Amino acid sequence: MKKLFLIMVMISIVTIPVISQAGGTPSSDYTIALMKKSVGEKIKAFEGYVKKYPATTNKYTKFAYYWLAINYFNDKKLSKAIKNGLKSEKLGGIEDSMKANLFYVLGRSYASKGSLFNKDKALSYANKAIKIAKTANAKNIITQAKKSKRNYQLLQNQVKLQLKR
Repeated sequence: MKKLFLIMVMISIVTIPVISQAGGTPSSDYTIALMKKSVGEKIKAFEGYVKKYPATTNKYTKFAYYWLAINYFNDKKLSKAIKNGLKSEKLGGIEDSMKANLFYVLGRSYASKGSLFNKDKALSYANKAIKIAKTANAKNIITQAKKSKRNYQLLQNQVKLQLKR
């Protein structure tokens, strides 16, 4: 009987961590994705998460789209940052400081040079980031978004001057 008990304990010690690493619930899989070290690992984990849990009523799916936007932005894949950021914005359900950061990232993504450039959207998202960051008392986002807004306005003025010539 003692041998059987010891065998069961040993099996439990080995299998429980393996099962928990495989996930199985939205909250545990979300936590596992958050704990990934590199941006690439996080992107892969959150992409897998939204495929496994596509229900947009799931609060962790809403957070996963936010993190996809942030991580794609950090990885300089701005079209994917915008795609996931817009999805996160549409779903809602994230706290104001996260939303302010999301709007800041969307503004910065639209301000990038190239085919994604849209000064009006960049300025609009900078304004949204500032407004929401004020309600969330997220001073670092307010500072960054205001600086970006000034840059977008300068860029806008330069474009107007070039058009007049």
